Amino acid sequence: MGFNQIETFKHYFSGMILKFKDNRTSPNLIRIGLVLAVLLGGLVGYYWQDMPFFPAPKFNIVGQAYITDGDTIRVQGKKIRLHGIDAPERDQTCSIKGRKWNCGAVSTAYLTRLINYQKVKCTKLSTGRYGRTIATCINNKGQDINSAMVSSGHAVAYTYYTYIYFPEQIEAWWSKRGIWQGEFVEPYQYRKSGRAP
Repeated sequence: MGFNQIETFKHYFSGMILKFKDNRTSPNLIRIGLVLAVLLGGLVGYYWQDMPFFPAPKFNIVGQAYITDGDTIRVQGKKIRLHGIDAPERDQTCSIKGRKWNCGAVSTAYLTRLINYQKVKCTKLSTGRYGRTIATCINNKGQDINSAMVSSGHAVAYTYYTYIYFPEQIEAWWSKRGIWQGEFVEPYQYRKSGRAP
């Protein structure tokens, strides 16, 4: 687990855990509390988007997607960075009990399977500092691609910018999916240092 991810978990749950410890509550109740918090957040998010004051997403980029890596695609010649997530770089390795594996290539392959050479629909949110379009996208089955990458453990929630996919990250961490099975350098740190565990 990356250092900043650990700090984020501490920030969100340290108060809750301390309260449980003070009351001598069992660790199982802490786990149940975390799971319930994730479920509640998911329910609120699911029903919130059906409210009349919450506008339907406007898909302003539609077309065949070409995969660059686990968080970047090309559609209609536009380079699109998936909003709110950060995936391991293509050449990045992670480790499970000391055994290295190419988590970057696996992340890219998982995104390829999600899109499955079909058209995607994306909602542009902004333009990044490198001129890339920042967007949320769905595949041809209507599945939120950004969310699926994080919940599967093939990307982390990019909490430097937003906490929108943080519940999915907790779920992946809890279930030890993808990179959460072992140790990894957070992708943004890897880009700076080029080092892997």
